[in-house]
Amino acid sequence: MSWKIQPQRSSSVALLHRGGGATNPDQVGLISREDAMVALAEPGIEPCEVCRPDTGLCAELGIYPLGPAGLGSHTGLMSPISTHHHRFRDPQSTKYDFLGSVRVRCPDCDKVAHVGTAPDPAGVRDQGAFVPRCLVCRNCGTAKESRRGGLLLHRDPSGSAGDPFFGARLRLQTEIRHGRVWAYNLEHLDLIRRFVQAPLREGIPWHDHGRKMTVVARLPAWMQQAKNRDEVLRAIARIHATLLRT
Repeated sequence: MSWKIQPQRSSSVALLHRGGGATNPDQVGLISREDAMVALAEPGIEPCEVCRPDTGLCAELGIYPLGPAGLGSHTGLMSPISTHHHRFRDPQSTKYDFLGSVRVRCPDCDKVAHVGTAPDPAGVRDQGAFVPRCLVCRNCGTAKESRRGGLLLHRDPSGSAGDPFFGARLRLQTEIRHGRVWAYNLEHLDLIRRFVQAPLREGIPWHDHGRKMTVVARLPAWMQQAKNRDEVLRAIARIHATLLRT
């Protein structure tokens, strides 16, 4: 399978098409799967709504089309692992559960860096949220350490999402018209994906005092709406595609 980019015209964005389809029978200028996945990560390129090139690309990421009637519909996206279990049950994970390893952009070279628990001289492996952290970049050698107790989960909704220890920009994030989709690591991103793509969502009982503090309970309203499901899942697929560059 191949793909092709239709150049941007006045007052419109560039479009990605399936190569050789009815909308683009010309075989000139075809690009590879990897180039197409990278193209979808660019803010100025959108998938064609007719030939749906993103469906095939999402399959590369382990996400397949699924509608209310089952496979083959373009009304949503579903992981093959979940094709027989369309119900999402809140695992009651909070943001603190994903702070063990955070993917960020190095503040010095802008390449991928990791924020994790700093080594303890006593050999004690404390994974709590308030233990010292270190930021390490293998590309330029940057290494920083935070002090115990330094934690800031709040961020500016209009700005770039950052890690709560150093304020470095998160590696896993992208902007869509409704807002920003972001995650601390791939496990965090996968939880959001599973929640968004599920047509049936089982919440936590109302009498559970922690029900309002979970990751999925605190997702913005626009991310929880079914009408935005495809757009949010495409954004998550674009985040995965950007990892090909690293």
